[in-house]
Amino acid sequence: MTKTHVDLLVLVASLAALAVKPASLGYLLALAISSISFARLNWLGGNSAYLPPAVAVYLAAFVADLLTGPKSPPADILTADVLAPIVEEVVFRGLAFRVLPRWGALLVSTAVFALLHPYPLLALAYAVALTLAYMGGGLAASIALHAANNAIWTVIYLGFL
Repeated sequence: MTKTHVDLLVLVASLAALAVKPASLGYLLALAISSISFARLNWLGGNSAYLPPAVAVYLAAFVADLLTGPKSPPADILTADVLAPIVEEVVFRGLAFRVLPRWGALLVSTAVFALLHPYPLLALAYAVALTLAYMGGGLAASIALHAANNAIWTVIYLGFL
């Protein structure tokens, strides 16, 4: 089995788990499975050493949320504005574009991202923007756009705007 086959299996397993139970045990499973491939993503000149710790913290935040209920605002901000953009973009764009043909990856990553968010039509438009950012500037561009969007929503949610 080649590296591409393993990545494709990880992508399919991740998407299947995400579709079964978004933001719960299925999501945790998807992120855990996906972390196997994170070390292989040759992102920012091959320096992907920070990805496994980011995934571990992200998983810990979801487990804590499942076991104890909502977290504190600082933990929510860390999860939503820093960790979620990294992990979600690696899963939705990074792996998809690595193992699928360009247009297939665009369609699959956009559709799945939209379906797994609370407002699918809004998420669809946003997913298209993230995918175009990825295609134009790579994973760093889609992570930055995702983080900026989440930060704006966090500021609104906390009542600062």
